[in-house]
Amino acid sequence: MAFLLNGSNQNLVSSGALTPQVNFSVFLRFKIATAFPGANKVIFCAADTVVGAQNYIMLLNGGSQIWVGSYQGSGGVAIISGLTLTTGVWYSVLGTWGATNQRIAYDGTTRVTDTTSVTTTSTNRTVFGSEMYQGATGAFFPGSIADLAIWGSALITPTSS
Repeated sequence: MAFLLNGSNQNLVSSGALTPQVNFSVFLRFKIATAFPGANKVIFCAADTVVGAQNYIMLLNGGSQIWVGSYQGSGGVAIISGLTLTTGVWYSVLGTWGATNQRIAYDGTTRVTDTTSVTTTSTNRTVFGSEMYQGATGAFFPGSIADLAIWGSALITPTSS
């Protein structure tokens, strides 16, 4: 099953926390419906709506590359894959947020690893298709999301290449 999102006001939001807060993985497949130069579009976000932090996030940046990061209050770390995305093509992506690193893989191959420590304390919303910041949504994803899965462990090992 795939969810087609219009890129202007549609998303999937859970009312519960993402557990565990560290050492988890998110897998999904996505397809971009329209080009969107110059703007970030969020595929996945786990947020704390009380303090306003987007603690974990997977997005497409303005250059149409996959970005995985974690915000820790203000600031954060990011991983940008070396893939330029094409409209209308399905992509598989796995983001892993571990206690000592973050990784991104697409089409089954680990592409980038970041060794910055992740220390985020809480989330109370899990969102697919947009960001959530201080309870408000934005940066809506224009396309389809399918095969959503969340694991309570880091699925990409340090030796993956």
